[in-house]
Amino acid sequence: MKPLSRADAEDRLRNPGERREALLEALQRLPDDVDAELAADAVLSLVSTSSYHPVWHFARQGRRLPAPVIRTLLSKLPTLTPRRWWAVFLLEAVPADVGDEELSDAWLAALGALLDLQTTYAWGSKQRKAKFKALAANPRFLAAIQAAVVGDEDAPLDLLAVLAIDGTEASVDALVPRFSRAHQEASALLDQLEMLKTHATSTAPMEALLSSVKARLEDRNAKSPALDFARSLGLEVKRFSVRVGLSSTALTASNIPRVQGSITIDSSRPTWLSVHLAVLEGRGGARTGGTSFTNEQVWSDGLGLGTCGAAELPGWLARAQTTLGVTWTAQPFLGGTLRGKKRDVFVEWLFRPSRGG
Repeated sequence: MKPLSRADAEDRLRNPGERREALLEALQRLPDDVDAELAADAVLSLVSTSSYHPVWHFARQGRRLPAPVIRTLLSKLPTLTPRRWWAVFLLEAVPADVGDEELSDAWLAALGALLDLQTTYAWGSKQRKAKFKALAANPRFLAAIQAAVVGDEDAPLDLLAVLAIDGTEASVDALVPRFSRAHQEASALLDQLEMLKTHATSTAPMEALLSSVKARLEDRNAKSPALDFARSLGLEVKRFSVRVGLSSTALTASNIPRVQGSITIDSSRPTWLSVHLAVLEGRGGARTGGTSFTNEQVWSDGLGLGTCGAAELPGWLARAQTTLGVTWTAQPFLGGTLRGKKRDVFVEWLFRPSRGG
């Protein structure tokens, strides 16, 4: 595409949050003599203002930058707070002390790597594994990913997967702080780290890390309050997982349940109890209010139903039914680990007050 004039380009780069389309077009047609400071700030705005995968958007839109803009942008990355994984990656992956042509080539390759680290292929797919293996086999990108994982404790799981594929001591050293944090918190981070076994190479250091996660998960899950809850119902199980789909017999103008929601109880999750309920109205089924809470926090209570513990769910459902003026469907959707008699016991316990039993 033909470059814009300097004046036109700089006009489009100003106030990037207010002139989105003009900015995106300008980034594809920047002249070599554009104000590098202005252009670099405009490119960085993509990360702070884009609501849809901002780093992916940044990597897609920033591929045609003149070398002076790339140099200026790189000089700004160390000043970003908090420290961000993609900024650390770029600083390590793109050498600043080279000629313009080599700099542009390195920049383009690094942005391609950022896109590969945010692929939408399924976690265990051949395509995703191929991208991760290619990154692990590139010494510059591997070192940059190691630095990014150390530099940002919230670096995405995809970066950790590349290090798990590499499996060397250097990569494992970069992973250790994340594993240590997961052990201390016994949080959902443990479940995420267990997913690395899909990609991990069987080296001794990597196997030791994954074994430690497995042991910590088993210990955490064995002590889950969800198991105590199950035992209170007379259900002796090693794992308790149930998801109940809630829906009312009353329908909207679009013939969908006017009140919908779910209850999830899962001993394999740190957030082991989760309850969501929403009221829909009108032909389009627009959500007009909701109540949502877990064993850890209340997200919202627009329906004024309050919250409850797992043992109080039957009474809570009965009160919700009365307050909202609806009746729950006789055969709710039920998924999870319960089967046969155990499943029947749970359903009978959960809905008996709502049905006047």
